Amino acid sequence: MSVNHTERFVVRLGHTVQRIAFDYGYDLFLQTFDADGVVERGYALLQLKATDAITKIENGNFISIPIERRDLQSWFENTSPVFLVVYDAFADQGFWCLIQEQEIRRLLGGNAANISVRIPTVNTVDDVAVLEWRRIKNGVALRSFREDQNDENS
Repeated sequence: MSVNHTERFVVRLGHTVQRIAFDYGYDLFLQTFDADGVVERGYALLQLKATDAITKIENGNFISIPIERRDLQSWFENTSPVFLVVYDAFADQGFWCLIQEQEIRRLLGGNAANISVRIPTVNTVDDVAVLEWRRIKNGVALRSFREDQNDENS
């Protein structure tokens, strides 16, 4: 259900996700297209977590989910954007965060085996989220392209 919930917003906006058959830390591969249907540079990865009992904290402004440190570290170090999506099956609603955000870097500074990741409840999985994922992905791809061009010109 979490995959279906996420896929429908992506596909509705003219992009694609590919399910990763053998889950090595990622569930979906996101590819985006411009207004003419031309594939855009780069990609993003999505890791989905589903629950029937979501934990809301700070007056309902955040959800909290425990993530294994080794997984979080691996996702954080990926050069492509990695989005964590937590799906509340009871409410049929998803929430997301970008793993490579500064708060995650701070959380990785400790040594606990599990880390509680906070996701703002305003970050719902919807059309606006997919547009934001695309914007972030395209920004990373453009920076990478420019770095490659600079390396070639050096």
